[in-house]
Amino acid sequence: MSARFASTDSTASFSEPSRPPTDCLKLSPSFPPSVSYVPLIVVLAAVSAGITADRYAPISWGVWVGLGLGSLALWAVCWIWRRDRLAGLAILLAVACAAGCWHHLRWRFFNPRHIARYAACELQKTDPNPWKQTLPPSQTRPAFRSENRLPEEADLERIPEPDLDSAGDMGPMAFRLEPVALEAVVQTTPYPVPVSGSPPWQREKGLRLFRFYVEVCRIRDADQWRPATGRVLVRVSARRLEELTGQFGLGDRVRIFGQLGRIAPPANPGEYDFAASARGNRVLCTLSCPAAECIERLSAAIWYRPDRLLDAVRREGVRHFLEYIPRRPDSDSDSHIPQLAGTILLGLREELPPDYTEPFVRTGTVHFLSISGLHVGMVVLLVMEVMRLVGAGRSVEILAIAAVCVGYMVVSGARPPTVRATVLVELGCLAAWVSRRPLGWNTLAAAGLVILAWNPAELFRLGTQLSFLCVAVLLILFQKGRFGRPTSPKLAMETAASAPSWIHQFQKFLPWNRPVVEGQDSVWRRLGRWKDYFWTWVGPLDSADPLDRLILRTMSRPERLIRSFVRWAGFLFLSGAAIWAVVLPLIMAKMHLIPLSGLVLNVLAWPMMFVALGSGLVFVILGWIWAPVGCLLARICYGGLYLLEKLIRGAMDWPGSYFWTPGLATWQLVGFYGGLAAWLVYFRRRLRPRWAWLALSLWILLGWAAGPLFRWVQPAEPGKWECAFLSVGHGLAVVLHLPDGQTWLYDAGSIAAPDHTAQQIACYLWSRGVTRLDAVFLSHLDQDHYNALPELMERIPVDRVVMPSGMAVEIARLWKEHENRPTQNHDRPKTQEEPPTAERHFQTVRSIETDVSYDPPPAVRLYQAIRRSKTTLDTVHAPCQWQADPQIHVWIFHPPPEGVPANDNANSLVLGIEIAGRRVLLTGDLEPLGMYRLLKQAAWDCDLLLVPHHGSRKSEPTALARWCRPEWVVISGGRMLSTHAAEKQYHDAGAQVRHTGRDGAVLAELTPQQLHVRSQWYPEPVP
Repeated sequence: MSARFASTDSTASFSEPSRPPTDCLKLSPSFPPSVSYVPLIVVLAAVSAGITADRYAPISWGVWVGLGLGSLALWAVCWIWRRDRLAGLAILLAVACAAGCWHHLRWRFFNPRHIARYAACELQKTDPNPWKQTLPPSQTRPAFRSENRLPEEADLERIPEPDLDSAGDMGPMAFRLEPVALEAVVQTTPYPVPVSGSPPWQREKGLRLFRFYVEVCRIRDADQWRPATGRVLVRVSARRLEELTGQFGLGDRVRIFGQLGRIAPPANPGEYDFAASARGNRVLCTLSCPAAECIERLSAAIWYRPDRLLDAVRREGVRHFLEYIPRRPDSDSDSHIPQLAGTILLGLREELPPDYTEPFVRTGTVHFLSISGLHVGMVVLLVMEVMRLVGAGRSVEILAIAAVCVGYMVVSGARPPTVRATVLVELGCLAAWVSRRPLGWNTLAAAGLVILAWNPAELFRLGTQLSFLCVAVLLILFQKGRFGRPTSPKLAMETAASAPSWIHQFQKFLPWNRPVVEGQDSVWRRLGRWKDYFWTWVGPLDSADPLDRLILRTMSRPERLIRSFVRWAGFLFLSGAAIWAVVLPLIMAKMHLIPLSGLVLNVLAWPMMFVALGSGLVFVILGWIWAPVGCLLARICYGGLYLLEKLIRGAMDWPGSYFWTPGLATWQLVGFYGGLAAWLVYFRRRLRPRWAWLALSLWILLGWAAGPLFRWVQPAEPGKWECAFLSVGHGLAVVLHLPDGQTWLYDAGSIAAPDHTAQQIACYLWSRGVTRLDAVFLSHLDQDHYNALPELMERIPVDRVVMPSGMAVEIARLWKEHENRPTQNHDRPKTQEEPPTAERHFQTVRSIETDVSYDPPPAVRLYQAIRRSKTTLDTVHAPCQWQADPQIHVWIFHPPPEGVPANDNANSLVLGIEIAGRRVLLTGDLEPLGMYRLLKQAAWDCDLLLVPHHGSRKSEPTALARWCRPEWVVISGGRMLSTHAAEKQYHDAGAQVRHTGRDGAVLAELTPQQLHVRSQWYPEPVP
């Protein structure tokens, strides 16, 4: 008998030989099996509880060991006394303690010679006045210091986490860079970082940033080499990848000269924690190298290393694919198709730039880009069809599926979603081999235990969570890999718990329980008949059922084909819709996104994905044997990927394709998924589904009303307002939370990628519950002060944009130039002469606006975003003063209507705000001549000052401090620009200084009684 195999995402289940039904195998297709049939689910829950408790609770490993031993002792006593239930709870507690201890060892304990200890060996309490401790040149320390010794074996083995609750050992000084020389073994092949993620000065020199991981062996301490361990992420600048791969390869021992530093936690509230993600892989440090010459190969690895061979196979497959695909050098639209093929086929996702993957993220199809259960399921279907074509037997088919899945998992990198899917397939193959029906929940739990045993930090990764949620939904809906038949209605007295009388009274008012006039059909009965008719085309028809046999005989062949197509499309849509609904809260909370187009795209893109994946895998296996076959397979794969990319990119522009959202709080997520689990395990057999919908509606209502209810219970202090200087690198973004509930933003830009800066600002606003900006003030026409606003306006609506009148005139001129620019290169006219200074309000530095690809410059994109969102555009000039509220006073000190005869920096918008006696002065990039004009006005004392032009020497710090006499000053900028001279002058004037590049986001709370300033990495001010 040939094996029948059904695959759902990667869930394998072979049909077993017919046997007499037994009571022990009678499981309802509508309900998940009881706990007695899925013991591994209970074990997985205990393991997850132990790991979660250790992550969020300060429990030492000794406590875990003590609890575990005590639980085992309790289990032994209960087993002797035959207390089975108590013994079961005791053994589950022991399992949880073992999981918590394992996570504790993986998360907090490292080798005594770990390289992170060198990066943090000189940590001490930071002096708030570092410029006062300057050393003469004769006393300057050497680059490799002998006093930076590594700990001996007697030192503690625990590496502390950043202590953000005090100004102690792990403050910003823990994240500084130290020059080091290391010897290490290369663990991964270098991969390029997108151009947008590289610093501008490197892009101007034609350099790109590459990353790879190494395992440290030794570190140089003065003139000696000391042993060291630990993984390090190396970042090196080079022009081409060949400059690095030509010097070293996977497994080679190299010597690296660079700057070592700890990975910093999030610089702004609400940001993604890359430090925690890297720590989950036991990576605590980064090593920055300015050039490829900083890396020297000491010895080559043996050629037959398994990881080296696998990496060579993956890279060679991509190279062959690049040779066989159609070459279109005149088009850049499909230049990333080879990288897309490497990502989908072999898991080389790191080579795909983020701007290319953004459409997949926004449309909810990013799972196509990661090797997951979908890919493994397609591989299983492909192997099944091949085995049936060659007429292989049942045993050969099972062995082929098991072997191919394991090989594909190894070649694609053995990532958690692939491991999960492979474990499910292997257990399904094992069950089919012994003629047993596998329990999907047990196999899913077994996969989870394997992954958590390998790395317990995977429990907190979004990809792993989404992967297991998707399979769990499929197991609930289609436990046998097909549509289940409609179940007969349940008897209320037998299956549902009795409800109180007031609930029965409430049910009489529901529309589906109202009495119907005799001779008329209710709407629900009509919908039921339409559902039965639709189910004839979509539902399963059993050939053993006489009625189903009759229906099948009355259908013609075209009708059967249409029915099969509709059924498969319905299967894909319904399963995709169910998965989308379950994972949506998690996506909203982690990605702040509602991808509505994913409901349709998962159905439309599946055939293209199957064709591309199938032909691509056959190409990787057989394409190198015969060139004509390889060329044909590569073209088929290329066509499928080309259509897939065009579909995804086109769907991103659909109206309502996706929406940005603040997301859900942690308590809302826990309540949703905890309630869903409780319903499936316990309440589903006892209550009707309407109660589940009612509970879900009440939970959504509670989440929507939680914010206003909390503000009503605990109102804000009168006159209290906040000012947040976000850390966006060399740029500026200041958020003002006013007492009347308004939120203002002063500037929104950085020299980094605009979408990254916009995401930083949006994440902070979402973390504060802000969903709309009442006003955005733009200081001047420098790209690092406004280029993130167009992307930000897509995420958060803006009521009005306020800018100087001269800036608005300049944007209008740039807009006209862009509209009159020809579209073709050969029709491009000669560069028009700039209008004289007298005809322009401001002189603009045009170098940052140049774009050889004829894309709109940043100023034009800003104007397009304002017009597209129908935002009100206001212009202001000095002198100006108004009251936004009886207690909110606003001043515009600069620029005048005619501007000043200098660059844009000198014409920056200077904004002063006073609320309840507290004043804040925001100065943009003010420079001389504008600074001289400001200082001629009457002195304006303030409590908090934004230092002009990122703390440069042109900002006249001494004169400005004398004019406004600030208590606190904040410098917004990156770490590379030296600001010690300006900081010293402000400190001499009696002000305390904070720098967003060194301290993270600076958060100030202003009340009539006091001014409290803290930073992201220094919650409390340093005494």
